[in-house]
Amino acid sequence: MSFFVKFLIAVVAVTFGSANFCRAADQAEADCPTIDLSARTGRIESQGSTGWCYAFASATLATFATGNEISAGDIAINYNSEVKNPTSRLHQSVADDYRGANPGCFESTIAKNINDIDGGYPDLAFNETMRVGFCKLKDLPDEVKTREGDYWSGRERILEMEHALATIDPSYRCRETTFLRSAFPTSDLRKLAEAIKDATVAETVKAADGFACKARVQSSYVAQKVSFARNDPQSTAFLMAEIRSMRPIAVSLNVMELMHPQKQIRARLANEARRDTPCFRESNLDVAGHAISVIGQRYNRSRARCEVMVKNSWGVKPNCSDYDTSIVSCDDRGYAYVPFDAIQKNLYALTVLRPANSK
Repeated sequence: MSFFVKFLIAVVAVTFGSANFCRAADQAEADCPTIDLSARTGRIESQGSTGWCYAFASATLATFATGNEISAGDIAINYNSEVKNPTSRLHQSVADDYRGANPGCFESTIAKNINDIDGGYPDLAFNETMRVGFCKLKDLPDEVKTREGDYWSGRERILEMEHALATIDPSYRCRETTFLRSAFPTSDLRKLAEAIKDATVAETVKAADGFACKARVQSSYVAQKVSFARNDPQSTAFLMAEIRSMRPIAVSLNVMELMHPQKQIRARLANEARRDTPCFRESNLDVAGHAISVIGQRYNRSRARCEVMVKNSWGVKPNCSDYDTSIVSCDDRGYAYVPFDAIQKNLYALTVLRPANSK
């Protein structure tokens, strides 16, 4: 066989192989149509210093389910109140889960002030709040701007609210009142002061929340938790199907691998600092339990992969500064994009929406 014939055969083989590769790439992209539910799932916010990621993920589901932007702070305040109530169903559900995994941790958790309890379950938080109705974000904002121009969120905001409510000034002109007007923008502050006058300091935020959130909205959906073994391929198939059903999903996972390396170090140090507490577990040193919202998907041509669209509660950071950018990419709106296999590998459970009247 002449050199020319061999050369032609090689060219044909390369061309045919390239065509097959292109067809495969085209098919992969066709199998990952762009889905973006951001217009129906509310703004990106920051959970601040709290472990209230579950409440923000629940609020995303509730925003979609009700058609109103929903307050994550209200969900967390109500969830914590019910967790501390020994006669509530939520108290028993959470107690059973904690005690089965880590005896002693639950008792130390509920011993805290209602506003200091961290962590929760998106499905339980959604369904518990649904019993009383969801509070609109406009009535109880999650991020509040102070007179100095800073934004308070999470625990900082709650502590500031406690102080401001406890020292509310009859003149309604002091700094605390300025803050309260931002924290409770639709409430009459004089009536609010009257409503909380008999509450203890620990109860003031709960009392104020109840006053501010009178116009609650209902959902025709309930939340359902679906658990998977770690790295179960069925979880990816389930998540893909749920995304294509055009509904958001709350995802509970170990987010450590997805975090920026410096943030991973801080998370490990925080875990180590809990070594002498009842909630410490040696196996959790490399764990950063977190809840995020999956609100769509896209095909990333530069990385030749299908990615989930993530709405997180770490604030708007288009430069992806909180993430390991070898795995995660971000758009200029602050949404993160994560490959399906990274979710599968670190997944604990999915919380999905189902019609309330479905059997």
